[in-house]
Amino acid sequence: MKKIVTLLITLVVLTGCKTTEANYRAAYEVAKNKKEKASEAMPEGVVLQKYDLPKLMIIEGDSLMVLRSYVGKVKEENMTSGGLKKFNIVVGEFKQVFNAKQMMSRLKEKGYSGAGVLETNRKDYYVVADQLDTAKETKDVLGKVMSDTSLIMREPLPFVLIPANFRL
Repeated sequence: MKKIVTLLITLVVLTGCKTTEANYRAAYEVAKNKKEKASEAMPEGVVLQKYDLPKLMIIEGDSLMVLRSYVGKVKEENMTSGGLKKFNIVVGEFKQVFNAKQMMSRLKEKGYSGAGVLETNRKDYYVVADQLDTAKETKDVLGKVMSDTSLIMREPLPFVLIPANFRL
């Protein structure tokens, strides 16, 4: 009798735990519904990007590729006396501050006296060729930077960075 009870319990346990096609189908439908609900919550046409990209803006009558971001000066660097300026011409972007400082040094050797390094809140480092107060000055210096064949830049460089705390 003990053997029969043990055998029956074993059969119930083994057959009761089998996964069936119906179980797989039900799990698939639940996952599919969750995915559809998540995509419905996202407005159409929204593409998630890791980083923001510069956008064409017209400022003070001049068209500039502009990125607005929270930035600050790298503590060890003396970019200019005083605080950040409104328009910063970015010619390099790095993940390591050492590389950014190397490029800044090369820029200073080439005559870009306003060169410096800005740090984002994501710990990215922008190398700035110059900092300016007006869009007109920025457009002129940007033209000089773009025509400088000694600077090797990849898209979307160069662009103008405006610290997020400045009004447009």
